[in-house]
Amino acid sequence: MADVFQWVMSAANHKGMVNALAHDIRQAMADQTDLPIKAVFDLLPLEAANADEIIGKGGGKFKISGNQFENVSDDEVVAELYDPVLKEHVVSLPATFGGTLDDTDGMLTITFQPALSLEIAELADLGVQRSAFQWIVSIALTDEVSLTTLHDQTSENFHTWIEAELVDDRTREMKISADVTDIATFKSRDACAGDPSDPNWYVYQKRGGLCFPRHGRIAVGGSLHYTLLAGPATKDVCDQYISINCENDFC
Repeated sequence: MADVFQWVMSAANHKGMVNALAHDIRQAMADQTDLPIKAVFDLLPLEAANADEIIGKGGGKFKISGNQFENVSDDEVVAELYDPVLKEHVVSLPATFGGTLDDTDGMLTITFQPALSLEIAELADLGVQRSAFQWIVSIALTDEVSLTTLHDQTSENFHTWIEAELVDDRTREMKISADVTDIATFKSRDACAGDPSDPNWYVYQKRGGLCFPRHGRIAVGGSLHYTLLAGPATKDVCDQYISINCENDFC
């Protein structure tokens, strides 16, 4: 039976980026083509101390076969990451890791097999009976939310749902499984890096037509996958540009 801690945070400013990522994964599934790690990493609202090492792992790509994905390299990579809410955290990427992809009823679910090891001190510091050592079991993406499921390495019955809301005032329709015995919810501060009034927002277009706003420039090399269309400007100005100039967007 599971004891669930639900960690909810707003990520509305990153809706375009997260939805663009989901689109890229779905396209790779449909085409049965490799998915570049660079294309994934550029759309995540994370900072990484060793970004080049992460992006280059296993030839810099996920192999897609059917509903399976896999990355194979000679060595494990320890990803040192930073997020405004999660703070510093570390994900261990084994030499070979992968899992399954499922796209059902508008929800794209990425299940890691085996689960990935995560060290996240901020979770333990919340005082909710969770250790800093977790397993990343899955990530589910819809147009409105990103939900990461963690299992505590010290007790498999202690689960954590990290829920990043991509729209404000989202209507909740929670489907709680029968094995959940207790659930507690904590709302954290805004997870969005970048104030909407900050004049450092840009508009990028995915090769293929999808537009999205991003706070800050995509790193050198991102031009292989994305074209800079506008900016720097405030997020409102970037949103207006997209509404006028982009037929297909995620805003």
